[in-house]
Amino acid sequence: MALLSFIFFLIFVILLLFFVSKMEGFGRSELSFVNQLKNFEKGYLAIQKEKQRVLASIDNLQEGFLILDANNTIEYANSQFGKILGLVCKKVMNKNISELKDSPNLSPIISLLAQDVKYSFKKEIQINENLILEVFINRLVISKKCVGTSVVVHDITKEKIMGSTKRDFVSLTAHQLNVPLSTTKLSLEMLLDGSLGKITDEQRDIIEKTQKRNNMLIHLVNDLLDIAKIEDKGNSYHCEEVDFEALVKEVVDSDKIEMKNKKIVFEFAKPENKLPKIILDRNKMFLALKNMFDNAIKYTPEKGTISVAFEIRNKELEFKIQDSGIGVPNNEKEKIFDKFFRSSNAIKTNPSGSGLGLFIAKNIIEAHNGEMGFESVENKGSTFFFTIPIKEIKS
Repeated sequence: MALLSFIFFLIFVILLLFFVSKMEGFGRSELSFVNQLKNFEKGYLAIQKEKQRVLASIDNLQEGFLILDANNTIEYANSQFGKILGLVCKKVMNKNISELKDSPNLSPIISLLAQDVKYSFKKEIQINENLILEVFINRLVISKKCVGTSVVVHDITKEKIMGSTKRDFVSLTAHQLNVPLSTTKLSLEMLLDGSLGKITDEQRDIIEKTQKRNNMLIHLVNDLLDIAKIEDKGNSYHCEEVDFEALVKEVVDSDKIEMKNKKIVFEFAKPENKLPKIILDRNKMFLALKNMFDNAIKYTPEKGTISVAFEIRNKELEFKIQDSGIGVPNNEKEKIFDKFFRSSNAIKTNPSGSGLGLFIAKNIIEAHNGEMGFESVENKGSTFFFTIPIKEIKS
């Protein structure tokens, strides 16, 4: 019996020692866990602090900012977004945009969000007569999966009003200059052809120089009037059925004398099959082609070459004009379609010019839902081209 009691006592001691050792181990683990928990808490507080700092910075932006989750539920809207669109941000938080489609100010933005676009895009939209916005929509993509969307809105109403006022002023000024310049041109021509009496060689030289400068001003005024027309949203495009080949020929014929004077070799590569009539604004397309052609002639040296080619491919009209002219320097290519821009070598070659021809042409092509581009090597020549989608002619 005593032996049995001793055995039970021994087992109890062993179990007690085992339990104590486990408790010591647990204490060490518990301490490590507590330390990790404290570090986690510090990290979490640091993240929360940084989050508040970032949100405060976003809230003080001059642009409106909106964040939506993958299901288009609004997770965040800064105060400027509410100010610009006349909304109370708290009332739209945690709401799906489908619940806000009846909001007159939000509905145009919701329409943009509804578009199936995988990445990012920018769009100018008019909310009402007193509010015009530039909207940047950025799809937040991780591992090819859209996890949300950010929306940035910028109020450009004042810029648009100022731009419209400036265009009106330029247009009015150009119209006012047009009449006296045309009158001066007529008077100079009468002097040169002897209608007002005989003139000396010295007088002729001065009058011809004056006539040249007057013609430069007339071209500038006409370019300014053309810009006013293409930038005026109310000046709509009047599309009709047009024989594009005949239109190109008309442009070429208008510059035949200039090409002959410079002894330029011209090649007109007509398409193998006659093109069908195409729906476009004839007058504006003539202006675009004329500017492209004039540009090629102006910067192609004597005895140079110019070629024109066009065809229909994949339901698109493709047009290109190639020259052996001065080309465009590499570091200036990105500005070639900017308003009033002229490359450094173009200014040296021909000091006269407004830098508006290509700007006008590109705007007209884009108004026809087309795209315009170019390839160029300095001192070797340039190729300007555009494509326009073909509209079907309904019988």
